[in-house]
Amino acid sequence: MDFGNLVLKRVSHKQISNEREKNIAFAKGVESLIKKANDLSILCGVDIGIVFLRISKRERAKKIMTHDKFLKKRLNDEKEDMQKYHNKNHMNESCLLMNELFTNGKNLTELDLNQLNMLQSLADEMLKMIQKREEIDNYYEM
Repeated sequence: MDFGNLVLKRVSHKQISNEREKNIAFAKGVESLIKKANDLSILCGVDIGIVFLRISKRERAKKIMTHDKFLKKRLNDEKEDMQKYHNKNHMNESCLLMNELFTNGKNLTELDLNQLNMLQSLADEMLKMIQKREEIDNYYEM
């Protein structure tokens, strides 16, 4: 075999604009990378995994999140969490107040408007829970 005419072509490192040529180059690169990974696996006696991810420009543009979007999303998430903790705390305080009324014999006339509103919201939440349970029971009875 005559290797005198075999000339290695230098690879230019620039983006390929032609889609067909790009796919061919990608396929060759993948094949070469798999061969190298196989060789490395044999030499070192380890298992090697390769993950290929090919995202189009359109998909990449959709997934890009600007700093402002990120901060707004994060701020909204924090606000939602704070609201959940506030509601949970409000319910706990209402339950404690209700418990205090029953155990210590405290009179409703001793409560201020804020405490009465807390008890009303607790009663409303309890009624909602009872209605949900009744709907579930009615569903399973059918």
